[in-house]
Amino acid sequence: MSQSPVEPASNNQASSYRQGWAALNQMLHEGKSFSGHERNCAFLNLGGHSFADVSGLVGLNFDEDGRTVVSTDWDFDGDLDLWTTARTAPRLRFLKNNSSEEKKNFLSVRLVGNGVESNRDAVGAIVELYLENVKPPLIRTVTAGDAFISQNSQWLTFHFSPEQKIRNLTVYWPAGQKQVVDELITKSFYKIHQGKAAEMWIPPIRRIDMKSGLSKPSASSEHSRTVLIGRLPMVPIQTKGENSESELPKQSLKGPLLLNVWAPWCKPCVKELSLWTQSEEILRSAGLRILALNADTSAIDSAQRLLRRLRFPFQSAHALQRTVRSLDWFQRSFLDHWAPLPIPSSFLIDRQGDVAVIYKGPVSPEQVLKDMKLLDMSMSERREAAIPFAGKWLKPPRLPNPLLVNGQFVAHDAISEGITYLRRYLESSEDRGEKSSDHLSKIAHTIGTLLSKSDNPSLAKSYLVKALHFTPDQIDLRIELANLLLSYPSLNHIEEAIAVLKPDPKVQVTDPASRRLLSWAFFLWGESFQSSHQYQKAEQAFRQSIQLHPSQLKAAEKLAWLFVTQNPEQDQRKSNALAIAERLCAITQHKNGDYLDLLAFIQASHGQFEQAIRSIEEAQVLRADAPDSKAFKEGKNWMDHFKKHLIPDLRFESD
Repeated sequence: MSQSPVEPASNNQASSYRQGWAALNQMLHEGKSFSGHERNCAFLNLGGHSFADVSGLVGLNFDEDGRTVVSTDWDFDGDLDLWTTARTAPRLRFLKNNSSEEKKNFLSVRLVGNGVESNRDAVGAIVELYLENVKPPLIRTVTAGDAFISQNSQWLTFHFSPEQKIRNLTVYWPAGQKQVVDELITKSFYKIHQGKAAEMWIPPIRRIDMKSGLSKPSASSEHSRTVLIGRLPMVPIQTKGENSESELPKQSLKGPLLLNVWAPWCKPCVKELSLWTQSEEILRSAGLRILALNADTSAIDSAQRLLRRLRFPFQSAHALQRTVRSLDWFQRSFLDHWAPLPIPSSFLIDRQGDVAVIYKGPVSPEQVLKDMKLLDMSMSERREAAIPFAGKWLKPPRLPNPLLVNGQFVAHDAISEGITYLRRYLESSEDRGEKSSDHLSKIAHTIGTLLSKSDNPSLAKSYLVKALHFTPDQIDLRIELANLLLSYPSLNHIEEAIAVLKPDPKVQVTDPASRRLLSWAFFLWGESFQSSHQYQKAEQAFRQSIQLHPSQLKAAEKLAWLFVTQNPEQDQRKSNALAIAERLCAITQHKNGDYLDLLAFIQASHGQFEQAIRSIEEAQVLRADAPDSKAFKEGKNWMDHFKKHLIPDLRFESD
């Protein structure tokens, strides 16, 4: 079973985990079973031998994905009925237990704790029912939350043979007290309060008459009409001509326009085209244009012959396969149930080029003319017109979300097409003067993120900058833009990244993630200054890197090297360098060869050659597995050099 990570995961592990969730969500949206129909199971206890699977015999193995099973004596007749839920429809079922009254014998008890030593619901209590001449006792436990997002009734029901009689009942309360109850009558209900005598309880009369019936799955239909409250632009329509492929101009997709997807072998399509041909005059007088898109480019000749035979008076074209595919993904983005786009299907487009209504299956001219009244309505007005009953809304209509369309493209590995769709949406929104900064920022941010992953850093930067213009206070956006600037050599604008992370030099950066990245930017800046021999600026940059993130050990190492190589005659700088090197080795527990080399060099600069040799020896031990490495050879040379500066061990004796 896939489990949520409990520890920091690598990028590959996290990606695999996210892909698993994406696959699961796709199955949900497509109405599929998780694991081949997770039917309920029922087992019959064969009295100490084994259990028999009676799922089909008792009628519990429904076709849907089973989830919850709750037992309760719903009608208070002494046997346990079942409520079941499923992930797929029907979501809820009631299964009434119709056991024979003649063969039924039971006792049902409800425990009530005193609220001091035991909780009121007596959760955790154990009840033992002793029958005459029967061993061992029947045992029940009061539980809570004992099933998947559910729990069974807190009435404890015991079943036994009609000829058996009750001897007594023992309750072990959650706090440990033992209570024995005598003189209980079979086929009865009792409430037992902690420390008190049992009280017989008379169940109420159920006034709900449930009628039994068999559930039949509703037949699926490819006919639907979906009014879009938040409208989005139509995807690019690419067509095939006699000798070339081309994209229809955006202006030609502005309505009122009905874009119809059909095929010459589809009988409902032919009937639909015939109706529109017959209704040409009324459709044109209403200002409606029709574009018939043939979805089967392998049948272009037959499609053209059919249109000529019908004398189809409206525009027609032959859609490329990727256009039909894009139309399918587009319609899925509006619906929770992702079903393939059937043929025929149609899209009613408004004057802005946005899709207003999606029709799956044939649509009559009368319905289209009626829906044209929706085209000029506001979002609130068309929301009211789209539902079959009046009411009050708690929130204003949601803005259309082109990211859902892009999500379909990305999920089907058509990332470049998704980017193109979002870029066009952003351009059209800006042209219309849309003022929702958060909305536009998310779109620009997504474009920038996708472009940065597709090796187009320059264009990615422009969209991230645009997103930051819409929402300048968004920290994660600043971090992503700065990362982009620091990651690509062609965009190695370190100073610009620092300005992104710290727009106001007088204001301290407090966000931890921003401080870490800003520290790294100052480190890179210091390296840049160092490589161009601007040592004073490099030193300042390394100091700022450490101040922002004290764990930036690389900056500390660089700073120590500057202290010991630039103006080494100053004793304070040499002392600071030694302190930094010792601290670095202590933090890494003398397991970092580079830091040990640094320490050895600084010790030698202080004339501490014996200590320097010991530090080099420690570093060489770490590199023993790679004697041919450059670092190992350099370490040996340094060791030989330091040994030359050792004063011989002279011994003096008296005559």
